[in-house]
Amino acid sequence: MIGIVVTLVICALPVTGFFLYWFAGPDIDDAKAVAGQYFDRVEAGDDAGAYQLLCADAQKAMTQDAFVAKLKDGFRPVDHAVLGGAFADEPGYEARIDVRLVGANGATREVDLSLEGRNGDPWRVCGDTFI
Repeated sequence: MIGIVVTLVICALPVTGFFLYWFAGPDIDDAKAVAGQYFDRVEAGDDAGAYQLLCADAQKAMTQDAFVAKLKDGFRPVDHAVLGGAFADEPGYEARIDVRLVGANGATREVDLSLEGRNGDPWRVCGDTFI
């Protein structure tokens, strides 16, 4: 009898952990919302606000002035649609979010935006694709 109880407890631990992760773990919708906020700011010309949504590594690699220059020289969208996303690692600290951007001339392009949200920190845009 004790062997059965021990076996049930041992088998229940991974299942319990899976359900805790599934229901209490990171939510991809949070990362998608930050991607949407980021492009809302870019579209509105709030480059300083968009820069604040970059992760620390991206801000170290690029000053705010360089970021603003990159946006002015690049494709500045006037609209966007968050298409989907997925976690890029097992613990859910990194996410890849697909976004369709629409330019002023109606041209569209899709970007694969990389975000990070480690240890309960808010999601931030990282990687080398910003627009």
